[in-house]
Amino acid sequence: AHRWEKQRDLRELYGKTVCIVGTGDVGREIAKRMRAFGCSLIGINRTVRAQEEFDEILPLSELKCAVEKADILVSCLALTDETYGLISREVLDALPVDAVFVNVSRGALVDEDALIHWLQSGRALGAVLDVFTTEPLPEDSPLWGMENVILSPHNSFVGERNHKRIWRQIEERYVLSE
Repeated sequence: AHRWEKQRDLRELYGKTVCIVGTGDVGREIAKRMRAFGCSLIGINRTVRAQEEFDEILPLSELKCAVEKADILVSCLALTDETYGLISREVLDALPVDAVFVNVSRGALVDEDALIHWLQSGRALGAVLDVFTTEPLPEDSPLWGMENVILSPHNSFVGERNHKRIWRQIEERYVLSE
């Protein structure tokens, strides 16, 4: 429309509570970035130990309680028998109205039918999804047509410096640690 209009009602990250499910390397990096925007950070993990990036760390058993306070729920936990379907209808329904869900881990961590229902319910602000139960995402998935969903094709780790990052991690973990 070629109009310069200031939008005064934009949502911002400042003061939001972010619940990050998975406090490993990816979860900690997300936490660092969210901290820079003035967010409160709750970490959920299979093992509970204090980490400076988070205000608190809770066990998986406390997930539903934690998401009740979350404006943003980020899934970056490894897929195991214990975590399969962890993000269930019950967890999504516990999120406050206008929450956002982000999944950069594994699609099978999420009950996709429950996610679609939650997104269609009018309670969700939206979702950012990089992974899906079935990949590629089937053409008939309702997620494709949702205006409150941003989709990417399991691309979160891919980039122009991907190989350099991988080799640096190998060196740091295995070569330099010996």
